[in-house]
Amino acid sequence: MHNFVSLMLFTFTAQAAIGMVLVNNALLAAGYVSTSEKILIRSRHLVSLLLIIALATAFFHLGKPFRAVYALSNVCRSPLSMEIASLSLLLAISLADSWLSMSSGMNTVKRVVPFLSVVAALLLLVTMTAIYLIPAVPSWHNFRTPLSFALTAVSGGTAVIAILMPEKEVKASRRLLLVAACSALLLMSPTITLNLNAPAPRSALVVIQSAILVMALIMIIPNRPSRKMNKSYHSAVISGTLVLLSVLIARLLFFLSYDNNIL
Repeated sequence: MHNFVSLMLFTFTAQAAIGMVLVNNALLAAGYVSTSEKILIRSRHLVSLLLIIALATAFFHLGKPFRAVYALSNVCRSPLSMEIASLSLLLAISLADSWLSMSSGMNTVKRVVPFLSVVAALLLLVTMTAIYLIPAVPSWHNFRTPLSFALTAVSGGTAVIAILMPEKEVKASRRLLLVAACSALLLMSPTITLNLNAPAPRSALVVIQSAILVMALIMIIPNRPSRKMNKSYHSAVISGTLVLLSVLIARLLFFLSYDNNIL
């Protein structure tokens, strides 16, 4: 069971980081933020932190933690080695990106690094997906696995970026949260399908996940102008947190679907 917990945390943190990289660079390409804005700098630091956490949790489901480093020894033939190598590559680029965001000069390098981070993020998402397309596990060996991984990245990453938005950008934060919540709703489709014949406790988790998302949407959709900016901002932060919680439950349900005898 402890392996499921480490796998859940690994995929959740890594995929949230992937989503943040993609959303960050989409906002940058659209001209919504500049490379010097605090929101972008903070999010780059958080991407690095999430990837470090993901790498740390990976040691707990790669056999013996102190020998897990040998997972990198077979990159060319092992999907697991490729996953860890892709994660390490994205982490290295993210750390470089964080350092560059706080330094002056090197403008040419600063323009290239975001592109490299997007490529590395997509590579990590593909390698993560490949590992779980296991013929021996029918509940995972289908299109729902890549769909759920992609939606986790979009919903999780977008929600984190929305939470990091400053108070004065609460309207933009709400728009991002709407995207995150809608992605989380789509994520529920493969989650529900995977747990149609699940035991009662797991079905209860699906109900809880649905209720959490409904609460998040209630706090986003009305979007009535509030006289107190901080009230609207706090509701956006709470809504984003609820979206992240629903995504985390979806990850848990994915791994529990491996065996109906669990939970």
